[in-house]
Amino acid sequence: MIGYASAALGALLVGIAVGWQALFIVFLATAVLQALAYRLLPAAIAGPARSATDRALPSGPLIRRMAALFALDSFGGGFVLQSLVAYFLHTRFAVEASTLGVAFAVAQVLTAISLVLAVPLASRFGLLPTMVVSHLVSNVVLVAIAAAPTAAIAIGLLWIRHLLSQIDVPTRQAYVMAVVEDREREAAASTTNLARTLAQAVSPAVTGWVMQAVALSAPFVLGGGLKMLYDVLLYTTFKDVELRDDAH
Repeated sequence: MIGYASAALGALLVGIAVGWQALFIVFLATAVLQALAYRLLPAAIAGPARSATDRALPSGPLIRRMAALFALDSFGGGFVLQSLVAYFLHTRFAVEASTLGVAFAVAQVLTAISLVLAVPLASRFGLLPTMVVSHLVSNVVLVAIAAAPTAAIAIGLLWIRHLLSQIDVPTRQAYVMAVVEDREREAAASTTNLARTLAQAVSPAVTGWVMQAVALSAPFVLGGGLKMLYDVLLYTTFKDVELRDDAH
């Protein structure tokens, strides 16, 4: 939540910075500060080494199914990275950089709020329903951006999408931890995160071609459609999986 709120401040700099070079200088300076901050962190105390892999764990098949579905979600998300959304708004509606900066600053604040909403919603409806419903509605809105007739409507839909977009993130992390044994959590987290990272690295490579060969708005439909397919598969696959007793 703090990270997304801070990103909103960074987005506002787009509107007040003097030239693009200044933005890159600020980016470099903050990267240096980040490196120094990490350097000042106290050394972590490593736990005992574990030689078992997820294949040797009782929940190995379950972990691999989750990793495959999370990879599908990230692959779809790679079609609508923030930079590509900014390119779409600038090309389709001629939205200026200063306006984009404000639009994405608001979007980042709404994203931070969505993380806060995850807790009461998951407590009320459960982890899996909260993940699926919020993510599904978010991506219906994402697809609708492709048909937006004006920049104002497109940005408004983008804001709605960001208000819902991260509700599934803490609930997803909690769900992964809740369906495996305590000793399996490290393997579950590393496997699912690796699958997500690798999958999202693929789709941006073809997004430019899709924009040129199909339509400028095609990535919204393609990415949103894949992510909605993920929601359906996630619910049908895990709706009967019970949380562990110590996770209720």
